[in-house]
Amino acid sequence: MLEEIKQELDEIKNFGETQFGIADSDYTQLEKKIFDLKDVESFSTIMTLLIALRKKIGLENDWQTEQWRENVSDFMSEQIPETIDFIRNNCSADDFSWLSEIFDEIAEKTKNKDFIEVLRETAKKFPEACEEYNVIEAIDFAEDYL
Repeated sequence: MLEEIKQELDEIKNFGETQFGIADSDYTQLEKKIFDLKDVESFSTIMTLLIALRKKIGLENDWQTEQWRENVSDFMSEQIPETIDFIRNNCSADDFSWLSEIFDEIAEKTKNKDFIEVLRETAKKFPEACEEYNVIEAIDFAEDYL
């Protein structure tokens, strides 16, 4: 199943390569397949797939963007120790930038001080990406929920 999902993701163009991104039905199926892996794959593997899925969403597709934000922030909030570990140890600058759009949602749901601390710690590792994508501002907004 994991290899099938990776192959499907590879076959879909990133949003920058197409105006429309992924079809809603394909998005829904892929997201479900990824979340169905949570009992057999690591948190890190699932997060990597979810971030790859986010990159496929077209800029104008508000429905998919909102679905992704809601479902991924719920998933990360429900597993905050794993989320903190992923951000601290497995998150690339690119991953961190993509996830920054849901930092506030996770903070609002968890009210977890350690989450904010790992965001600040990780931001220091990726200063260029943080500046380019306003990640520090996203962390500041998230911290307001504590």
